[in-house]
Amino acid sequence: TTDVVAEAHQIINKCFESFAPEEIGISFNGGKDSVVMLYLVKDVIGVEKLRRMKLFMFAEADEFEDMVAFRAGLLDSLGLELRMMPQQLGIKGGLQQLYDEEGLRAAFLGTRADDPDGKYQETAIKKCTAGWPDITRFCPVFGWCYKQVWSYILGDRLPYCVLYRDGYTSLGSKLTTQRNAHLTAGGSTGGDQAAAAPKSHVDSEQMFRPAWELGEGKWEREGRNRAASH
Repeated sequence: TTDVVAEAHQIINKCFESFAPEEIGISFNGGKDSVVMLYLVKDVIGVEKLRRMKLFMFAEADEFEDMVAFRAGLLDSLGLELRMMPQQLGIKGGLQQLYDEEGLRAAFLGTRADDPDGKYQETAIKKCTAGWPDITRFCPVFGWCYKQVWSYILGDRLPYCVLYRDGYTSLGSKLTTQRNAHLTAGGSTGGDQAAAAPKSHVDSEQMFRPAWELGEGKWEREGRNRAASH
């Protein structure tokens, strides 16, 4: 984890070499990756400079109440304000509004290379696609894997949403998210047991282990039903 932390710090420093804090945003939804990203930035620049930046989130319908409460409490503890971008604007429209009205020129994202949408990022530092606002994306945890994220959270005692203690490994809306079947009491933990984990919906009353006990990072999003959102 030491190597990826050093690399993350380099990415963060590159951003501040080119942009003022008031020109930089942080896309923050309270998930594990964005929490790590937020604290990495705070460690590099300090909380006072962090408060000069623009924290924003693209609104998502039907969020878990636990996530809403966690995010609000964390930001309040750091003295940070979050701008919620209207859902109807979409990501492109929301970024355009921040670019036009707030002078946003760079943004930190919690994207990892192994995310489903990470393939569109390609590198840790990249300009938005042609036709989008002229914003440079900086992804400090781009090269991290699932286990490194949890190693950093637990090792540095960072806060995290309580849902991760109850079998959730990737959080979205209630409609698209359920506990990860690999974390049931009888679920697989890795190696030759990989095929043993049930793939169907599991009883919500069943006992689940915490997210950091997931045996393989490749199972991280098996609790997410992307098709359900369409």
